[in-house]
Amino acid sequence: MTPETLLESSATEAPTAEAIIAEHLATAKRQSLTDPADRPNENTSSRAKLYRLFWRWHFYAGMFVAPIILTASITGGLYVFIDELVPLMYPELMSAEPPAAGARNLTLAELGTAVMKEHPQAKLLSVAQPVAPGLNAELAMQLGKDRRTAMVDPTTGRVAGLYDGGSSFFGIVLGLHRRLLLGTPGRITVELAASWGIVLIITGTYLWWPRRTGRAASPGAGVWYPRLRAPLTVVLRDLHTVVGFYGVATAAIILATGLFFTQFFGNGYKMLTNNFGSAPAVMKQAPKSEPANGRARISPDAALSTAEALLPGQGPIRVGVPASPTDSFRVQRVDDSSPTLKTTVFVDAYSGKVNGSFGWDDISTLHKIRSSIYPIHVGSIYGLPTKILALLTCLALTLLSITGVWMWWRRRPRGTWGLAPSTANIAIPRWLLGLIVVLGVLMPAMGMSLALILVVDFAVVRFLAFRRRSSAAG
Repeated sequence: MTPETLLESSATEAPTAEAIIAEHLATAKRQSLTDPADRPNENTSSRAKLYRLFWRWHFYAGMFVAPIILTASITGGLYVFIDELVPLMYPELMSAEPPAAGARNLTLAELGTAVMKEHPQAKLLSVAQPVAPGLNAELAMQLGKDRRTAMVDPTTGRVAGLYDGGSSFFGIVLGLHRRLLLGTPGRITVELAASWGIVLIITGTYLWWPRRTGRAASPGAGVWYPRLRAPLTVVLRDLHTVVGFYGVATAAIILATGLFFTQFFGNGYKMLTNNFGSAPAVMKQAPKSEPANGRARISPDAALSTAEALLPGQGPIRVGVPASPTDSFRVQRVDDSSPTLKTTVFVDAYSGKVNGSFGWDDISTLHKIRSSIYPIHVGSIYGLPTKILALLTCLALTLLSITGVWMWWRRRPRGTWGLAPSTANIAIPRWLLGLIVVLGVLMPAMGMSLALILVVDFAVVRFLAFRRRSSAAG
C-alpha cells in the first residue's frame, strides 16, 4: 500500500505527507476536546508520530521490495496456469495424434518399452498416464547427468520428443520467481522481499485505516473505491490504497506461503518438521521389495492395478519405477486440488502386494501444513476458482508495485530523492517493539536485515554527531 493514509483529500490535489500529519494532529486535538474518554491520558501528537513512523517504514520497505515483488508477481501469475499453458506452448511435444478407429491405449509397460527403444542409454524413473485426453503420456528418465521427460503418444507409442523442464520457458519463469536466476543470493533476496512484503501489508493496512477527519462528503472516496476522474496523482494513490486493501488477505497468504520455499524460513521449517513432526516409517524410509529366485519383477501396470483402489481423488496415476532390485514401486495420483488427497502406495516389485502406504491421516500437523503450502501458494487447491483468485492477487501486487514507485517519482521534489523524513526522535511503543521482535523471529531474513539496518543507522548517527562536534570545536 501507499506511504500515505486514506484520509479524505480533495479531488484536485493529493495530500502531502506533511499535510496528512498536520491533519492528524488537528484531528487528535479535536478528539481530545470532544471525546471524554480520550481526555485523561491522550498525547495529542502520539498518533501523528506513530503514523509518521509507519509511513517511513512503509516507504523504505516499499522502495526496496517493489522491483522484486513486481518480478515475483508477474512470474507467479504466469506459473499459476502452467498446466494449461505448457500444452499450448509446446503442442509438438504435448499433443497426441487423434487415435485411429478402434485403437487402444498402450499399457504403461509398452510406453516404457517405446522410450527405451528410442533412448536405450536412459534410465526410466517413472511412467504416468496422460494428464488429459488428447495429450501425450509423460515418462521421466535419467539421461546421463540430466533429467528429461519423454512425451509418448498413448495409442501409437511414438516418442514425440524430450521435455526439459529446467531450461523451458516455465523453468526460467520459476528460476526468476524463486531465485531471480541468481542462485542462493537471489533466493535470499526473494526471501527478504517476501518478509518485508508482509511488513508492507501490516504498515499499509494501518495507513489505510479510515480515521475521523471531520469531513462528511464522500466518506468512501479513496477508501472503498478509487477516484478515477481526479488528477493522476490522486488516481495513483487511490488505486494503490483501494486495490491494496481488497487484496490484502490473499496477498498476505501468497507472501506467507512463499516463505516456505526460501533459504532461511523454508529450510528452518523443513528441519523443524523432520525433527519434531511425527510421520510413519514408510514416509522416512521406503519399504524394500524381496526378490525371489525365478520370480520376475511385475509390470508397472500390475503395480497400478494393486494401488489404484487405495488412491483417493481423480486424475492420472504416476508409477515410480524401482531403481534397484530391492526397491518397490511408488504409486501416486497426480492431483493438486487438495492436499488431503495426496496418498503414496508402495507395491512389492515381485509379489505385487502393498508393502506400505501413507496419506493425510497418517502425518503430523507440521507435515500437513507443509503438504498444503504448494497448492495454496499456486492457487490449485480448489481448482480453477482459486487459480483465478491467485492470478488476480498477482495482478494486484503488480499494480501496487508500479503505482507505489510511480507516486514517489511524481511527488518527489525536483532535484531530490524525496526520501521519507527521519523518525529518530520518535519513541517506539512497547507493543510495537514486541511485534517487531515476533516478526523478526518468525521471519529470520527480515530480523537479520533489520538488525543490520539498526547497526548501520546507529553508526551513521554517531559518525554524523562526531563530525558536528569536530566542526564546532574547530
